[in-house]
Amino acid sequence: MFHSKWIFVILAYQFFPCILYGSDKITVSCNNPIFSKVESKKNIYNFSVKMTCYPKIESNTFFYNVVNRYQMKLQESRNIKIKNIVENIIRENMRGKMLSIEEKIYTDEGNLKTKAQLYLLSNSRDKFTYEMRTTEVTGSGNAGNTKQVSEKFQLEKKTGDHKILLQRELLIRKPSIVPKSFFIKKVKEGIASDMKDSVFIHLKRISYKN
Repeated sequence: MFHSKWIFVILAYQFFPCILYGSDKITVSCNNPIFSKVESKKNIYNFSVKMTCYPKIESNTFFYNVVNRYQMKLQESRNIKIKNIVENIIRENMRGKMLSIEEKIYTDEGNLKTKAQLYLLSNSRDKFTYEMRTTEVTGSGNAGNTKQVSEKFQLEKKTGDHKILLQRELLIRKPSIVPKSFFIKKVKEGIASDMKDSVFIHLKRISYKN
């Protein structure tokens, strides 16, 4: 989690955050997350969700060197270790890097240690993609029920406007003593909150300012 000044207000079906970087700011409006039907197999529940956001970015060179900026922010994180980097990856008509990382995540529900493979991709003009999938997850407390996480963050510029599409999929084990309906409700609430935080984290990492 990054430490910057940000505020948001929930109004109807949108929240309107303002991320402040010194004297600069990026204003974002987001639709509420949309969940697919929750499926389960042997007490492992699959949660799939997507959310669209609309940031106001004034810079004309925002996508230039965005992959390296993002990688630099990962390297600065105390909780992330980059174990391997593969350069000059071409994927989805973009060029970038594939990183193998280890991350420590601390939550109120317990702690997680993850290993993941992620792609940082851009065409340097109007599109950036972050795509991550865990290869190993271990944890304590309720957080230990998380078995797999994947996330895709896409930022595009079309006809002068920017659009974010954030997608996430999680495999989570339901404790046997917890009722199904209560479990699904609480997990969705947590994911929805995390989705909003995730937008800020990605924008912070690709911004010019610390």
